[in-house]
Amino acid sequence: MALRKRKTKFEIVSVGSAVRDVVFYTDASCIVPNPDSDPTKERLLCFEFGAKIRSSDVRFGFGGGAANSSINFVGLGFRAAALVSVSDDFDGRAIEQQLRSRGVSSSLIHVSKKHRTGLSFLVVDKATSEHTAYVYYGCAADLDFSLPELKRNPTEWYYVSAVPSPGWKGLFTHLIETDSKIAWNPGGKQLKAGYKGLRTFLKRTSILIVNKDEAAELTMSHPDCDRPGTIKQMLKRIQSWGPEVVLITNSQKGSTAYDGQNYYHRDSPHDSPVDTTGAGDCFGSSFTAGIIRYKGDIARAMELAQKNATSVVHSVGAQNGFITWDKLPKNLRKV
Repeated sequence: MALRKRKTKFEIVSVGSAVRDVVFYTDASCIVPNPDSDPTKERLLCFEFGAKIRSSDVRFGFGGGAANSSINFVGLGFRAAALVSVSDDFDGRAIEQQLRSRGVSSSLIHVSKKHRTGLSFLVVDKATSEHTAYVYYGCAADLDFSLPELKRNPTEWYYVSAVPSPGWKGLFTHLIETDSKIAWNPGGKQLKAGYKGLRTFLKRTSILIVNKDEAAELTMSHPDCDRPGTIKQMLKRIQSWGPEVVLITNSQKGSTAYDGQNYYHRDSPHDSPVDTTGAGDCFGSSFTAGIIRYKGDIARAMELAQKNATSVVHSVGAQNGFITWDKLPKNLRKV
């Protein structure tokens, strides 16, 4: 991957959502195989229908792909900003204060008057620490920005996570027009657009990051594909659509990347996580940081991503447990 250096205000800007997180821990859930054999929804988190589910452990924090990743980028030594939309309410002000306190520039935070600040309610299964998120994006869906605004705040990279705005295609086009490099972790709204709706953007993507279910959904959206295939088959197919590097994460089975020539795999540690919320954002943003810091070395970027994400899943909350650059092992600090 060819990396270039130019004079910019930021090294990386995270684009997407910033929300209030409410994390609900329960031992009343069970995880079962999907009886419909849907390759994009292999397991279901279930509760007794009509039951009242109680919890003795509820945590309040912050989340959202752009917020989580921007904090991680700052910890890894980048000049970073979050391009997000919050409301002028208690949660919105708290989110802005949280980002500032963690060193993230607030110059690209938009304040919306249309909706309240977004909320994510996460149900965590105590036995496995796996979670299901119920998300109200609120004013995160009001995110809007112009090309002139982006050009006034130039950056080398954009890290784009889920963008719930109905005008996301126009926003992504603006990002492309800046000629900055793009790392993309698409959200549900983007994946629903399928291959036909995404192919133009995939051709301008430097790094594409998806989990196994998302990769299957994207793969099967192509008119010539009726089944997802193996991880390597999905990687090869998706990479042929334009991204320079494609990374697929697969929970406890590790992660695999492909750059058009070589496959790279890294197993997950076999210890038990405490809380998996924010793990995907940490892995994707750490991998992107590694690609930048290590000048395209995919294997080292995956090592950094695994090291950082492992730390996050042993902490509670999506924005806790990040390993800062100065605390990394010596071999990972060598660039």
